[in-house]
Amino acid sequence: MKYHWSHDESGCCGYERSEEDLETILDSDGLVSPISKEMYDKRIQDGYNTVEPIMKLRHVMIDLETMGTVPEMAIVSVGAVLFDPRLGKIDKKTFYRELDWESQGRFIDPDTQKWWEGQNAKAKDALYGLEDLGDTLNELSEWLPADCKVWGNGSTFDISCLEHAYRQLDIAIPWKFWNVRDCRTVLDMYESKRGGFNKQTGGTLHNALDDAKYQASYINKMWRELLGDK
Repeated sequence: MKYHWSHDESGCCGYERSEEDLETILDSDGLVSPISKEMYDKRIQDGYNTVEPIMKLRHVMIDLETMGTVPEMAIVSVGAVLFDPRLGKIDKKTFYRELDWESQGRFIDPDTQKWWEGQNAKAKDALYGLEDLGDTLNELSEWLPADCKVWGNGSTFDISCLEHAYRQLDIAIPWKFWNVRDCRTVLDMYESKRGGFNKQTGGTLHNALDDAKYQASYINKMWRELLGDK
């Protein structure tokens, strides 16, 4: 997207841009941010000579691969991606760790171990991870944007498991409880209004990062369709 700057005889900056989305700009990190023409004009009148970032992506899709289905389960891998359902954007910034799940002192479900035996080879690569749980949680906290909204696939799975692990290791949970979001609730709303949604996975099934990217993509699609943008 290109922005063109001009000055009239009074010295005021003019306003022009290409016929792309008039509601968005690109900030210095290449992220899309909403801005109105009125806000743009006001910033120029206030003396700004560049369009500074208005908003950074705050939504984060998080997916876990685990050794159970309860909050205290051992964590095999963590994948996360920044996105924004209002803008339909998924950022290139990602987080992925494969953990040493056997040394965490967390619950390991024998049935889940058996289930893993039947998964594809690429997904099972995560079972040989070496990352420490505490290090991973601290690194995730540093990676997350401030005041983030975290999404999981289910209201009591990914995020609840991470919160249990943070508490177990006495590490501060890096999001506010009111900023937790759930994919399945949006899916239920979508299917109630629009009918079934054809979910086709992208990448490797049961790879935490690939699943996080895919979940972000279908939330973007359902969000925009539910709000009537497309």
